[in-house]
This record gives sequence, structure tokens and C-alpha cells, in this order.
Amino acid sequence: MNWNFRVIRGLARLTFAQQLILLAMVPAALATLAAIAVLTRQHLGNLTELMRANAQTVALQVATVAQAPMARMDRRALARTAQSGTYQPNVQQVQIWTDEGEIVANSETIDRQRGEGLQVVAPVIGEDGKHIGKVMVEISLDAVRHAKNSVWINVVLVLAASLVGVGLAGRA
Repeated sequence: MNWNFRVIRGLARLTFAQQLILLAMVPAALATLAAIAVLTRQHLGNLTELMRANAQTVALQVATVAQAPMARMDRRALARTAQSGTYQPNVQQVQIWTDEGEIVANSETIDRQRGEGLQVVAPVIGEDGKHIGKVMVEISLDAVRHAKNSVWINVVLVLAASLVGVGLAGRA
């Protein structure tokens, strides 16, 4: 006996009210899942863009503060500037490079078990308007991963509650 026959035979045993509830719930559950999938993708895309904009803002702030110390090549001041960038939320690492590519300051968070990050680079512009270096900021994408996991947990809970509701309605 194949599975199609078993499904049809199982549906024939249901009452008419149960069949109507099932007929209403299946398309509604599928439409809800499709809507949640689309909205989740948009939400996670927006959250990633927000993280990128946050990293860009931190990079521009650090680059602005690093202008004068970079012109004097004050490595101690550049190290403090890089360290101040890591105090911002979700920032994992800040590096300040010369225009030749030498790293003159580096500051990282202590968390070595961090996940993949998003890197943004901003130029350091001297008083004469020329590029004198770069600032790289790496920001954590853990918030995006946590949001993704929590959304799918909520989806499973909503579907489970819907199935329990159908089961209770079918018994009535």
C-alpha cells in the first residue's frame, strides 16, 4: 500500500468539520511560512546593512581622530585611537595603516571565540587633502546570526501552536 492511499484513507476517517479546518489551515500555514521567509530575509538584510553603516561610522570617526597623530606618526596616540574604536558596540578589531600598508596601530577585543566579522575601510586624509593612511574596522555579525536563529525558533513555535489549535478544534 503506497503513502498516497494511506493519506486519502486517513482523510476519509476525519469528520467534515475536521476536513474543513484542515483545508483552511494548510494553505494558511504555507502562506504564513512564505511571508515569514520573505520578511525574515528582508529583516536580516536590513540588519546587516545597519551593521555595515555602524562600522563605516566608527571607521570615519577613528580616521578623523587619527589625522593629526598620523601626520606626526605618533604611534602611542594612534594606538589609543584604535583602542577607543573597539569600545563601540559589536566592534571586534580596529587597525590603522599608513598609506604604504604598514600597520601602525591595532586593537582587538579579548573575545577569541568570535565569529566572522564584516570589515570596512575608511581613508585617513591629511591637512593637505592627500591620503596618508587607512582605518579598518571589523564589526561582529553575531547579532545577525542570533536574530536569524530566534526568528526560526519563533516560526516553529507558531506552527506548533497552530497544529495544537487544529487538533483541539478537530476534537470538538
